[in-house]
Amino acid sequence: MALNNQQKKTSAYLDYNATSPIRPQVLAAMAGLEGVPLNPSSPHTLGKKAKQLVQQARTNVKTAVGGLEADLYFTSGGTEANSLVLNNEWDHIFCSATEHASIYQHPQTTKIPVLKNGIVDLEVLKKCLDQTKGKRVLVSVHWANNETGIIQPLQEIVEIAHHYKAYIHTDGVQVFGRIPLSFDEMGLDFLSISSHKVGGSQGSGAVVCRKGLSIAPIFHGGAQENKVRPGTENVRAIVGFGEAVKWFDFDRMMVLEKHFRELEDKLSCFFSQLGHAFFVIGAEQKRLPQTSCLGVRGGSNQSQLICLDLKGVSASIGSACSSGAIKPSHVLCNMGVQEEERKSSIRISAGWHTTEEELLLFYDVWTAFWAEKQKDWKKVRHGKELNIS
Repeated sequence: MALNNQQKKTSAYLDYNATSPIRPQVLAAMAGLEGVPLNPSSPHTLGKKAKQLVQQARTNVKTAVGGLEADLYFTSGGTEANSLVLNNEWDHIFCSATEHASIYQHPQTTKIPVLKNGIVDLEVLKKCLDQTKGKRVLVSVHWANNETGIIQPLQEIVEIAHHYKAYIHTDGVQVFGRIPLSFDEMGLDFLSISSHKVGGSQGSGAVVCRKGLSIAPIFHGGAQENKVRPGTENVRAIVGFGEAVKWFDFDRMMVLEKHFRELEDKLSCFFSQLGHAFFVIGAEQKRLPQTSCLGVRGGSNQSQLICLDLKGVSASIGSACSSGAIKPSHVLCNMGVQEEERKSSIRISAGWHTTEEELLLFYDVWTAFWAEKQKDWKKVRHGKELNIS
């Protein structure tokens, strides 16, 4: 990535792990249905059209996840998809200590610790599964963390779960559309995905289920989605979902990964010259190609976000699932990240519409923030020296 001052950009959206801009192709597909009364349960021509649209979207999404042999039920998003899986009659659920908040709602849930590298402690998981032999057990581990981008060794976790006759679910919201995946080849039992993270609209997600497995509904009423998710389908959002997955570009993700690692290296050099301790959470681990959780010891992540926002750069602190509230990250806490780093870390995440110029703007604004802070620290130190003398 050629980070140079010849490129100029006045704003940068770097919060794709929270939500993605809608792709123009998705907007066009949905706009064509604006105002059309579409209910797939209706017997007339428009109802049949709606049903065909939903079924085509279902095929598109199943193809995108490599789950043509699986069942797929549309939901309102990833959170509802997670809840549907956990709502089954499990005797026990084992999940990692760095999951999305929606995973921790089941009363029989036990958190499996993660190592300092963010990876689930597989030895502890094996011991827990060994102690619950003969029970109906679910292992739920997110494929990649939304805050750090750290990718779990999911294939190994699948094999461990099945060795102990447990079922395996993964929250795949963050890997979906960012790294290639195959539900059938992985041997997964359940997978949660979401539309608005990949250029689709908000209000649509899905749970993918291995053929032959059942899912209990959260609420009751109609026979939609094979009675798993009753209620009239959000046809326009589902159509948008089915359109968004047609535009996945993993080559583009590889380019973004190259840009992100170059950016991290350039920042490391800058802060080394400045004399500050720059860090990237999970730097040595396999991570999402477009996510960096980074910081400099001794600063406030809130003040950084304010500065970035005022300069037109949208970044974040961890998860966007707390109604905008800024709270200590349970992910970083459970990874054993030191408090000084937790308080100063921010997250940038990119996607289908991100440009090099946006990353350049982030670099310019963020380094300028720290350079100015360096001047303030020097003034403070100089003042103290004068007072002592």
